[in-house]
Amino acid sequence: MTQLAPRSLGEYLEARGWGRDPLPRSDIWQYVSPAERFPILVPASRSLTDYCRMTRRTLEALADYEGREVIDVFEQALSRCDIVSCRVQGPEIKASTIPIGTAVSFVETIQDLLIYSASSELRREKSFPKKIVEAIRLASKSRFGQTSLGSFVVRFFVPLPRRKQESLFEDAGPRPIERRTVLRLVEGMSKVREAAAADDYRILVDNYETGLNANMCESIVEILKSQEVDSFGLAANLDPTWFAEDMSPSVEVFSNSIAVISRAAAELRGSSEVSRVQVDAWVYQLHHEGRIGDDQKYQIRILWEDEDDAVYKILVSLSHGDYQEALRAHAEGKRVKLEGDLQRVGRYWHLLGPENFNVVEDTIEF
Repeated sequence: MTQLAPRSLGEYLEARGWGRDPLPRSDIWQYVSPAERFPILVPASRSLTDYCRMTRRTLEALADYEGREVIDVFEQALSRCDIVSCRVQGPEIKASTIPIGTAVSFVETIQDLLIYSASSELRREKSFPKKIVEAIRLASKSRFGQTSLGSFVVRFFVPLPRRKQESLFEDAGPRPIERRTVLRLVEGMSKVREAAAADDYRILVDNYETGLNANMCESIVEILKSQEVDSFGLAANLDPTWFAEDMSPSVEVFSNSIAVISRAAAELRGSSEVSRVQVDAWVYQLHHEGRIGDDQKYQIRILWEDEDDAVYKILVSLSHGDYQEALRAHAEGKRVKLEGDLQRVGRYWHLLGPENFNVVEDTIEF
């Protein structure tokens, strides 16, 4: 509680329309709510012996008044951030738990949604062949929040640049990219609901400039395709010190919208470009169907970083002999080199026609 400065809590209340009433004591402020004149006391100095206890009581009273979690009120008063809640529901989701693999995939996909939403604020494009460094940096500043009870809910906090005190109630000028990124997520989800109701993927395609790009569409499809998930919901609680936005508080889409979203993603992405590449990568996943030695499919996933520091997770189909070498590289912690045609198919990268596969035999020092 000592992290939260009295002035920050006062700004939080004032931004929400609370008025300050005079009190005889200078070390305690009294604020009243804009409608019911509900009073609340705020410690005005950290030197108060019970500052932490009073601050906690103030936060609890605010959370109760606003119908929110105490942690959400604390985070927004402390650091000025927009809070985005993402929820999945389904018959197999019980007691707010899901299989750990599904949870990991869900969080990674939400991160992708944030990155590609920021990408569209940086560049008005229908699709992105790889993640933009600036968008990755923005997403990396966001913080992951605890889950809530009921279905499976995760929250992330998108920090906003702090405004100067003298301009707190003046025209804020252009919205910061952090806010625009969150608004794009909500607007895009609203358009998914509209497109699904009309069974018209063109609604998503025609509104890509303010809504979803191809990458974001593919991320939502990945969430909805999980066997445990029937629906995906998103809600945003926006910090009003920048703008009081006129927007839908929450949006939910269902698995029956997968076909519409997938069609929009394909249309937005258009023909996928193919480029010839040589990769020096790490094997992080191996898979084969049937017994080794049979005429079956052998696949690996590799992690490759190009000269621009962009990271690719690539699926490669190999011959039996090359797969055996990939097994050895993975077991011994060695890199592999190969070349082929790199192509994006949906949300994933594929290396087509792999050639010259070999294990890099240099020793790794830890």
